[in-house]
Amino acid sequence: MSLVRTSLAAGLALLAQLVLPRAAGADVTVASHAGDTLLLHRASADKIDKLYEERGKGVVAYAFTDAKTLWVLRKAGAGYTIGKVVDSKAEAARPVTLQMATPGNEVPSGFDVTPGLIATKSGQVLVTTCLQIADKANADGTMACELGYTRVDDGSSAFGKTRPKDVVFVFGTTKTPRPTPLKKPPKGYTVKITRTKLKSGQTYTGYTCTGPDGKLKTWPTESDQVLEAVMTPAVNKATWLSESPAVVHIEANGVSPVKEKLYQEWFVVDCSTELTSVRALRDGLWLTDDTLRKPTGEVIGKLPGDAFVLAP
Repeated sequence: MSLVRTSLAAGLALLAQLVLPRAAGADVTVASHAGDTLLLHRASADKIDKLYEERGKGVVAYAFTDAKTLWVLRKAGAGYTIGKVVDSKAEAARPVTLQMATPGNEVPSGFDVTPGLIATKSGQVLVTTCLQIADKANADGTMACELGYTRVDDGSSAFGKTRPKDVVFVFGTTKTPRPTPLKKPPKGYTVKITRTKLKSGQTYTGYTCTGPDGKLKTWPTESDQVLEAVMTPAVNKATWLSESPAVVHIEANGVSPVKEKLYQEWFVVDCSTELTSVRALRDGLWLTDDTLRKPTGEVIGKLPGDAFVLAP
C-alpha cells in the first residue's frame, strides 16, 4: 500500500519487454495480450499494423527466439500445450508434460504456480515451473519457488533443475535496457527531491519537477491521502533519460516495519504527465505505457493489451 498518487496515466499496466540487437531500419514486432487474446503488431515510425490475433486459447506466456518466431505456452484443460507462431501464422501446438507443485501439498493453498517461459541466447526455449518453496525468500521477503526447467524447443521435454547460463528473456520479468542517463537536465527543466508536510501532519519525501512555461508536477501534494504510510518508500533518486520528450525516472526505496524491501518507480514526461513505464525502442521511438511515440513525443498510436514483448 502507498500514498495515493493521481496522474493522467494512473492504472495502466507495467510493461515487460525485451530488446536485442536489430538491423538498422527494421520495424519493431511486438507481442501482447489483452484478456484471453494474443496479439502481434508491427510498429514503425508512422503507423502500427496488426499481424496476428488469437482469441480464447488460454495463452499463459510467450517468448521470441527470432524476429519471425514466437513461442506460446497455453493452458489446455488441466494441462498445457506449447506451440509457435511463425511469420504471423500459428503452427499446431502439442501437449507438454510439466513437473510442478500442487497448492496445498508442496506449496501453500492459493499459492500461484502458473508456469513461465524463458529463452536463451542459443535459441533454447524452456517452461519454468514451481516445484516447492525455496529455502531462501525473494528480495522483498515473499516466498520463493524452487524452479524446474522443461525444454520445449527441440521436442525433448528434457527436465532439469539448473537454470541455463545464457538466459536472455524471462516472460513477465525482462525489460528493455533504459537509455543512457543524460549528463544534465533538458534545457529549462529541473527536478528536486523534496519534503512535503501533508494535511494529516505527516511529512514525506517526494519530488518536484519544473519545466518551461510554468509546467509543474509535484508528489505528494499536501492534500494527498495516506494509506498505511509506513509502507510508502521515500523518493531517493531522479534520473533524466531524454531531452525530447523531457523524461525523468523517479525511484523510491525503503524498508517496511517487517523488514521487507520497498520499491516504487514512475516516470514524469514534460513535468506534467506521470506514467508507469517509459521505454526507448529504436530509431528514437518511445513506448510510454501503451502509447507509441515519435522522437518528438507525437503519438503514432496505441498498442492494445499488456505484457509487451519485442522481437529481436
